[in-house]
Amino acid sequence: MMSALQEYISVIGCFQGFLLFGLLVADARMTTASRVLGAICLLIALIFLMPFLLANSGNSPIAWAIGPLYFLPVALGPLGYLYCRSALLETALTKRDLLHLIPVLFFYALTADVSIADPQAMAKWITSAPPLNLRLQISEYVPVVLAFAYAGWTGWMIWRYRRQANDNLANFDPSAFNWLLMMQVFNFVVWFLKTLSGFTSFAPILLNDIANLFLVVLIYTIAIMQWRNPHFFTIPNLSEEQAKTVHNNSSKNESETGGELDPAIRATLFDSVKNQVESGKLYLDNDLTLTRLSVLTGVSKHHLSEVLNRHAGKNFYEFINGYRVDFVRKRFAENTDRSILDIALEAGFSSKSTFNAIFKQFTGQTPTQYRRTLAQKAA
Repeated sequence: MMSALQEYISVIGCFQGFLLFGLLVADARMTTASRVLGAICLLIALIFLMPFLLANSGNSPIAWAIGPLYFLPVALGPLGYLYCRSALLETALTKRDLLHLIPVLFFYALTADVSIADPQAMAKWITSAPPLNLRLQISEYVPVVLAFAYAGWTGWMIWRYRRQANDNLANFDPSAFNWLLMMQVFNFVVWFLKTLSGFTSFAPILLNDIANLFLVVLIYTIAIMQWRNPHFFTIPNLSEEQAKTVHNNSSKNESETGGELDPAIRATLFDSVKNQVESGKLYLDNDLTLTRLSVLTGVSKHHLSEVLNRHAGKNFYEFINGYRVDFVRKRFAENTDRSILDIALEAGFSSKSTFNAIFKQFTGQTPTQYRRTLAQKAA
């Protein structure tokens, strides 16, 4: 018998999942990442059908669906990884990505004799009967391990891409990484609560309901953001820089990796780079990357990164955006009537959302708040 909370969560989860699946897959504006997220929403919608199927497991036309649907959560980890990667890099899926289906196929093969041949026995096992064989017993634990492993792997990938973006790019909204990292934290919480509900006698149903509620709120919030702006989580130029990083790591010559620069040389190179950036106002170029700055200053990318990190104590993102934010603050101080967006674009920022996020990160205030504060002081 389902509780009122279970019914409410399941109905909302099903309806919203199917709706978001349709929006994310059918809309012509959508990207590969949007469609992968649409598949995740569809899976969650089908997962939330499970309580209704179990409540009507005596109906044989319905009971056959219990087995196939029960192991769908196994696919959430692989799909979540593929979504985060394609969202950040804006790349298409490849044939190699089919390897992520192996865990899903493994669990269906592991339990096929019960889930397909005897759906009634499957329903009894799900609703608390002891496992019928060792394979079912294994299937109770390994999906949880797999979910934690994929959440950790995906979180590490996002963190690694964030470091690459900080080291090589200046025009991106860091909140994209924050949202996707939070998604992995919630994944850990959801699966921890689900695991705890299976090993504790203290309100196991309530713990499972809370886990499902977290799942609905997080995934569907991300899905709505993705539908409203299919490129919200995309980091421009990250895929190109990531490809260059992989290539450089595999083809560095001995002279480039032979050791760190002497501190005096680092200081000299930094002064040279700093002077060229300031005199040429290179930071005003909204397409400026570490690679492009390396070409403009005549310092190798490897040495330029070392100079910024080891001498200036800043990554490329902080170094360039420090100049851009100072440029905007000076324009604000001039009491110009120009719009905030016009000033931001002149400073080298590529979009309003990126500018707002970076400006607040550097000053602790939104551009509007900062400009209003200046006006009040002047008055």
